[in-house]
Amino acid sequence: MGDAAMGIRYGKPCMTNLEPELGRRIIETILSTPVPDNKSLNEKADEILAQFLERKRNAVKQAARANKMEAIPQENGLPFPQ
Repeated sequence: MGDAAMGIRYGKPCMTNLEPELGRRIIETILSTPVPDNKSLNEKADEILAQFLERKRNAVKQAARANKMEAIPQENGLPFPQ
């Protein structure tokens, strides 16, 4: 049985139940926190994506070449070995 079936309930904390000064300090901390700079993270993600796409293109090219080689007629005139 889950917690709900056992009668255990959890509620999210309410800011109105805090002491006024503590609530003000929490809000001030949230508002004074600098916005994170994700520029370097985004650049790294773009670099990794470009590498992934290049590998994918190379794999597709190799598969296409392999399929061309298989399509070359064999000695018996069939496009696949017997």
